[in-house]
Amino acid sequence: MVDKARLAQWLATLGIHPQGRDHPPVYTCEQATALMGDLPGMRVKNLLLTESRRDRVILLMAEESTSVDLKRLATALGCRRLSFASAELLERHLGVSPGAVTPLALVNDAERQVELVMERRVWEAEALQCHPLVNTTTWVLPQVALQQLLGALSRTVALVEL
Repeated sequence: MVDKARLAQWLATLGIHPQGRDHPPVYTCEQATALMGDLPGMRVKNLLLTESRRDRVILLMAEESTSVDLKRLATALGCRRLSFASAELLERHLGVSPGAVTPLALVNDAERQVELVMERRVWEAEALQCHPLVNTTTWVLPQVALQQLLGALSRTVALVEL
């Protein structure tokens, strides 16, 4: 699994040099907002969801204040039922622990088992705040850098309205 230092090195090879800050561990959007209030970029929540009947794993990115209705989202994605992934699944698929879920963790999904789903307004934001695989640092990732990262990982994004 890639760690924060190796992630930064790999991003640098792509010409991506995110800025941000270190901080005490955060586990909720509220905690992050209290510490990152003046950091630029949209604050997002990242949820790893599963549809167990089909072994489907979905990384959902939504603006931090968006209310996520799992039943509605399941219908929009053609799923029967969605639930939150366990800490074990987070570690297995993305190499992160609770509180550190991030689109940057897709670098650890070598088998490309995790689908990326984004709220449309997150995709359209100029920049996003995200953790670099740990919940003790927040980086600002410009949208163009996110697109470049996803291209380098050969990943697509499904956009949804929440």
